[in-house]
Amino acid sequence: MRYIISNLLLFLPVALFAQSAYRSPVDFPIGLSGTFGEPRTNHFHSGIDIRTQQAVGKKIYAIADGYVSRISVSPSGYGKALYITHYDGNTSVYGHLLSFNETITEYVTAEQYKNETFALNLTLEPEQMPVRKGEVIALSGNTGSSAGPHLHFEIRDTETEEPLNPQAFGFKIEDKTPPTLKELRIIPKSPETTIEKAYKALNIKLTGSDKKYKLTGKDTIRIAGKASFGIQATDQSTGSTAGNGVYSITLSIDKKVVFRQKMDRLNFDNSRCVNSSIDYAEFIAKKNRFQTTEVQPGNSAQIYEITEERGVYTFENQEVYEVKYEVGDFAGNIATVLFYVESAEPDADKKPSETDINGYAIAWDERFDYAGEGIRFYGNSGVFFDDIFFQHSVEKQRPASALAPVHVVGTPAIPMKTPASLMIKPDEDALKKYDSSKLFVVSVDSKGNFAAQESVFQNGTVVAQIREMGRFTIAADITPPVITPVNIADGKKITAQQNIQIKIADNLSGINTYVGKLNDKWILMDYDRKNRLLTYTFDDQLQKGDNIFTLEVTDYAGNKSEVVMKVVY
Repeated sequence: MRYIISNLLLFLPVALFAQSAYRSPVDFPIGLSGTFGEPRTNHFHSGIDIRTQQAVGKKIYAIADGYVSRISVSPSGYGKALYITHYDGNTSVYGHLLSFNETITEYVTAEQYKNETFALNLTLEPEQMPVRKGEVIALSGNTGSSAGPHLHFEIRDTETEEPLNPQAFGFKIEDKTPPTLKELRIIPKSPETTIEKAYKALNIKLTGSDKKYKLTGKDTIRIAGKASFGIQATDQSTGSTAGNGVYSITLSIDKKVVFRQKMDRLNFDNSRCVNSSIDYAEFIAKKNRFQTTEVQPGNSAQIYEITEERGVYTFENQEVYEVKYEVGDFAGNIATVLFYVESAEPDADKKPSETDINGYAIAWDERFDYAGEGIRFYGNSGVFFDDIFFQHSVEKQRPASALAPVHVVGTPAIPMKTPASLMIKPDEDALKKYDSSKLFVVSVDSKGNFAAQESVFQNGTVVAQIREMGRFTIAADITPPVITPVNIADGKKITAQQNIQIKIADNLSGINTYVGKLNDKWILMDYDRKNRLLTYTFDDQLQKGDNIFTLEVTDYAGNKSEVVMKVVY
């Protein structure tokens, strides 16, 4: 018997052992403001967001023995973040931190002064900084791209660096509330498909409670031809008001499971597959995020378990089909909606509106190279999730500051998986008037606002890597960054304060570098990009009496601004 039991243990998931090995990263009950894998802008959420009682400065603990393997400091993204490698093959990640513990802070600060940079990405050896389970490693914060105080927490497979669902590791998270189902979307997938006798998608509100939902109005939908489905659903853990992402979505047709997705494991290379997992056109048009059954050929996300017919189903032969959605959270709470599809012949009196498909055909798995009037658009295979017809036009009107016509490049309703190159030829007068380093490809929104793309000048053209299609032109950035002191002025006595704060902003290309100095010596200034704020916290660089503070800020076009002030301490 002992032999049998010991051998059975070999086949149990590692996560089961980790459940007893890991402690919580916080010392209060875990409440979630974000779940693993939930759709975010251009990515799946790679961890869980733990609420920190709407405050910063909460103690953060190492979940198990291990060593600090990476320290990241950034004005965006995870902000201040720690990576601890454990001895079971996993790495825990703690993001948006306010500060590190004393040992880590001393190490990081020394590296920042050594390299004269705020932003760091440090890799450590196992023997450099060991930590013990339950050790305070940091304080929670709101740094980086965080929209409010919380702890972003991940567990990754150390070898592959793939994020794993932290809820699989036994952290106690009370959840007795099933997901909320909000709306169903039925999407035609061929020009001949009709839904309720119309050649367009249909959205239907869902009503219900106590885990069971139904369609508003009626329970049977008439579909002729190929269609896919989408659902809007959110989840809440007990005591939380946040509408988080769901764990699993299952679709059955006539009691046979034909689609299932589960949020167990992700891969950062597939982050933008989130835009293929939703009805992206509907999201761009109306900000409605429907998670769909269709799995496009370029969608390589690891979330799919069953995808019969790639999530596009044919309804024919005037049959009635039973369709059931089951949407679950990690705690096992399930919400369902049951409805029926009656297949029917398309209405003979109505024809699909003519669709202009004249354009440049791009196969999702082939390289492409389109040359048009004043532009070139090209890329490797895998830029798109599916085959598309690419169209290009030139607008007759353009903003006064545009240095090239406004080019309509494809449509923003088609998602891109990887960047493609966009080359635009500027006006001849622009090439004579401006230094090439000042020229950028810019996207143009509906209000005429510009957003600069990372660009280079090549052979009389400006080339950018773009991740969304839309409207583009060329603009010049000749305006230096703006520096606005917050709590200092020339000649001010600063003995009553603990820091120097400065706001910095740029009108187009963005902040590239900043250098703060006291008495000609570099000082460490934390950069909070979302608030455009630089903060120097007083240290031994500040001397008694008069100090000369200087700050030089440069944008990506090479424009510079500088302030010089005397401060008295």
